[in-house]
Amino acid sequence: SRNVIEEEGEVLPAVIDIVQKGVSEALTPCIGWLDALSRSSVEDVKQAIHKCTNTLVQRFEAHARDHSHAETVAIYGVLGNLSIDRPSRAVPIADRMLKPENMRALRNWVDKDLQTAATGFMEGISTCPELHARAMLHLDVGLAVEMINQKANKRAAHSALGYLGNLASKGDAHRDEVYRRLTTDGLKGLVHLTKAGTESMRCQVAAIMQPMVKQPGTVRMFRDTVPNLVPLLRSDNDGIIQTVTGTLWFMTYDDAVCMAIGAAGGIPLLVKQVTSKNHKIRLHTTGVLRNMAQHEALLAEIGQAKCPAHLLNVWKPISCPPVTLPTGPSPSTFPSVPLYML
Repeated sequence: SRNVIEEEGEVLPAVIDIVQKGVSEALTPCIGWLDALSRSSVEDVKQAIHKCTNTLVQRFEAHARDHSHAETVAIYGVLGNLSIDRPSRAVPIADRMLKPENMRALRNWVDKDLQTAATGFMEGISTCPELHARAMLHLDVGLAVEMINQKANKRAAHSALGYLGNLASKGDAHRDEVYRRLTTDGLKGLVHLTKAGTESMRCQVAAIMQPMVKQPGTVRMFRDTVPNLVPLLRSDNDGIIQTVTGTLWFMTYDDAVCMAIGAAGGIPLLVKQVTSKNHKIRLHTTGVLRNMAQHEALLAEIGQAKCPAHLLNVWKPISCPPVTLPTGPSPSTFPSVPLYML
C-alpha cells in the first residue's frame, strides 16, 4: 500500500474522486480496490479512504436499487476495516450501518459472501467497546455461536469468532457469557476452526483460546485442538508462532496436552524456536518444553531433538538421597542440605 501511495500518488485520489461522485461505470471496481487497500497498516491510506465514508454508506443504504451485490460486499469490507480500533471512525459509521438491512445480511444463510461481509464488519466495529451493546442487538452471542458451529461458511465462522473474541477481550460486560458459550455449545465449532482456514485465521483461534486455557479446569476441553495447532509452528510468521507457543505454554500444564504435542511431532518444531531472535518466542517455547520435560519419555525426545544442553540440565530431574531429620522436640543441629535442594 505504501508503494501505491509513493509510486502512484495520483491513483488513490483519482479513485476516491470516482467513488465520491458515484456516477462512473468503474465505481464497483474502485470500491473493491478501496476494500483491499483499507486493510493497509499505513494510516495515511486509511485517512484518505475515510473521506469516502459518507458516499459508501449512502450507496449501502440504496443497495437494493442502485448497485451490485459485489459492491455491497466491498462496502462492508471498507467500512469494517476503517472501524478497527478507531472509535472516532467506528461510532459514526455504526450510527448509519446498524440498520435492519444489516440484520438481514447477518442472517442470510444462503448468500455466503454477504453474510461473511456483514460478519466481518461486525468484527471490525467490535474492536470499539463503546459499540458492544449496540452490536449485540444485531449479532448476539447465540447467533455468533451458531455461525461458528456451521461448516458451510468458514470465513463467516472465523469472523464470528473474532467478534466474540473482541467482546470478551475489549470489554467486561459480555466476557463471562462469551467464554461460557465457547466452552460449551460453541466448543466443537471452535475446535474445527483450528484446522479450517488460513494460518492467520487459525492463529486468531489460538489467541482467543488463550484466556480460557489459563484456567486449569478448562484446558482439558481444548485437548483436541493440539494436533491442529502444532502445524502452525512451521509458519514463517513470528507473530503466529508467538501466539501459538503462548497458548501451548498454558495448555502444557495438562499432562495429556504434553503427550499430544509429542505425538503430533511438535518437539523438533519447538526446539527449533528455542534460539529464535524473538525473545517472546524463546520465552514461550522454553516454557512449553520445560512443562513437557517433566515427563521422562518426552525429556528424552527433547534431548534427541538437540535441545541446548544448558536447558536440559536445568529440566532434568535430580535424584538425591533422602535427608533424615533428627528426632526430638528441639534438635540443636540439623544435617546439611545439598544446595540443589534449597
